[in-house]
Amino acid sequence: MIDNLERALVAEGSLESVREGVQLVHKQLMEILGKQGLQVIEACGKEFDPVYHHAVMQVECDEPENTVVEELQKGYKVNERVIRPSLVKVAK
Repeated sequence: MIDNLERALVAEGSLESVREGVQLVHKQLMEILGKQGLQVIEACGKEFDPVYHHAVMQVECDEPENTVVEELQKGYKVNERVIRPSLVKVAK
């Protein structure tokens, strides 16, 4: 993973090739952390749950009330323990 990150940092060429390198490192890091129990908290389209979500805004929309309509920042949990809630917009 470190080798791939270093390659991305010194990559010459298009911005797209740098982006691909960073995406590869992100994928590898998430796989490593996943093996240690890290999970991304699901948010969009889910019913708001204050255990997993931190509402920073409510919006008028066509979605059912109390539904997460946008995730502003991903949340994470390790072995069912929340280490950071998702920052979300919720339907009024």
